[in-house]
Amino acid sequence: MITKLKHEIQEKLSALDSLKAKFPSRWFAIKNELAQMAPDYVTFEQYRLICSKHGENDPERQTTLSGFLHDLGIALNYKDDPRLRFAYVLKPEWVTNGIYALLHAFVKTNGLFSPGEAEQVLQSRGYTVEAVHFILGLMEQFELSFPLGDPKKRILIPQLLEDQQPPSVSAFSLTECLNFGYRYPIIPEGLLPRFIVRTHHLSKPATRWKSGVILEHASGCRALVRGDSAERQVRIHVDGPVGLRRDLLAIIRHNFEAIHSDYEFKPSDLVYPPEAPDKPLSLEELQAFQHQGKNTMPVLLPDKTVIDASISSLMQSVESPTPKLRLFLSYSHEDEKYVNELRKDLKVKERNGLIRTWYDRAIKPGEKWEPRILQELNESDIIVCQLSRDFLASDFCVLTELDTAIKRKEAGEAELVAYVLKECGWQEIPQLKQFQILPPDAKPIASWRSQDKYWRMVADGIQRVIESLQNTRRLNLREFRANTAA
Repeated sequence: MITKLKHEIQEKLSALDSLKAKFPSRWFAIKNELAQMAPDYVTFEQYRLICSKHGENDPERQTTLSGFLHDLGIALNYKDDPRLRFAYVLKPEWVTNGIYALLHAFVKTNGLFSPGEAEQVLQSRGYTVEAVHFILGLMEQFELSFPLGDPKKRILIPQLLEDQQPPSVSAFSLTECLNFGYRYPIIPEGLLPRFIVRTHHLSKPATRWKSGVILEHASGCRALVRGDSAERQVRIHVDGPVGLRRDLLAIIRHNFEAIHSDYEFKPSDLVYPPEAPDKPLSLEELQAFQHQGKNTMPVLLPDKTVIDASISSLMQSVESPTPKLRLFLSYSHEDEKYVNELRKDLKVKERNGLIRTWYDRAIKPGEKWEPRILQELNESDIIVCQLSRDFLASDFCVLTELDTAIKRKEAGEAELVAYVLKECGWQEIPQLKQFQILPPDAKPIASWRSQDKYWRMVADGIQRVIESLQNTRRLNLREFRANTAA
């Protein structure tokens, strides 16, 4: 993961010069000053001042430029994450040196440390307290660590865990599990630690080790996930209520696929027959055999007998129950800090593969913004509108995004979820009055004693819509399969 980070933040350093025909000259003056500065980083405010110094006073254009500079490795910034808005990194080695220092410092504690201990390590190397917390935020974003959420606010780096399996591994009877896996050319360094970071909300400290983890799902299902370097495989074994196992497997596959997207190769999907959980079968080959009209696959059991395993049963057992829902966030840029609060509550749903959240900050520098927004708006399953005076004052928010959302809702093409962020005249929009508005009694955030409770109520309302859509899709899928079988 460290190698990937270094590569990401160092590549394309000279590519900006090829864009001179498109960029104003003042942008190149900003780029050149940043590239020649001696400090390791500049703060967000300092970056704004440098832009203004060279004649770029528009905050939106400053933000657009910052996206280009980030993509080209000149001034790295992570402005979409509120924790990481502290700095624009000018020296990539400043980041990697800080991360390496923490990795080396906490080997003896198996990757367990507190923010205060991290400050002690890095302050002796010239990092300020703010810089230390910036480095910790980056480590979490790059899936190197995660907070345990305990009273001491400790942090864990799974890469430094012991490689000893816990005794609870023996509780899994593999012949009674739903079995799935991946085969790699070689298991990438940090693969399982990254997976542990992404799924830490489903595991406990006693069931994590460097090359594996046991996950527990609210459905009552458990999963044993572990890497086998000698066989170049990651094996996944799910037990619990039979009808619910695929839900947990779908979460696991979603997180592995997110990690795999960073690699240049694609691992092979494997299915393990319950009778022979050590005999991997290529899912791609099973699909090819089924396409040719074959119904079974011979499998050699440990006692040397051969069985004919049903190809359709093997494949159906690992199919994802329902595809993830696409969720569009509609908001005014003046209220951006609030939509970022909502994104925190949606993060677990994203990790579980339930939703794919999109908002306009995902638009790449240089990409035409309006066609992309309209595409995402018309392809989304759920459209979430954050209502405020600034939202209602924006023609694009109301006449394009909200109007499209209402029309798609009325046509049965998408769900509309609207919540009142600030006191505003949302009741003056007749179509909105027919929908249930969040949170209860449409009380704006200022009316709540606890902002955390406000966001929880909004997130719970979105969760109910997600569950309703998922149940509808599951029912439709069952009916489709029944009609196909008939």
